[in-house]
Amino acid sequence: MSNKKEQSVDCDDVHFAMHSAVKNNQSVKFSDLATETGQNKQTFINRLNYKDTEHPPTVEDLELVVRRTGDTTPIEILCSMFGGRFTSASKDVSESVMSAVLHAASEQGDVYAAIEKAKPGGYSRKEKVEINRQISEAVAALNKLKNTVNQE
Repeated sequence: MSNKKEQSVDCDDVHFAMHSAVKNNQSVKFSDLATETGQNKQTFINRLNYKDTEHPPTVEDLELVVRRTGDTTPIEILCSMFGGRFTSASKDVSESVMSAVLHAASEQGDVYAAIEKAKPGGYSRKEKVEINRQISEAVAALNKLKNTVNQE
């Protein structure tokens, strides 16, 4: 008898999050990552395409995308598939507690905006990834606030 919960996310969500992490990053391009992996740009894009089942991304691709973009959403989704949660041990601090509070409040507003923008009746894959990304940024801002308070 299995107590297994029905998964609300799957590997396609991880692949989509990897693709989105690169696509939404201003300073990292698909061609840069492709060069690092020794692949051509289109091959690398295909590997991150959740619809391409013949060329799935590797663990090395996941590591590269997260490391270069700084977007941990793909790992967070992967962890959630197994009932876990990803946390990072950032040591970032703000110049003042008040600026950290304002930044955290702004990031929480971005979470609200992403949820409000999503279509009612369930979230699409793209909406889930965006909401998760905004939540990750809010959590990072709260961790930065916590670090700032603890350093004073």
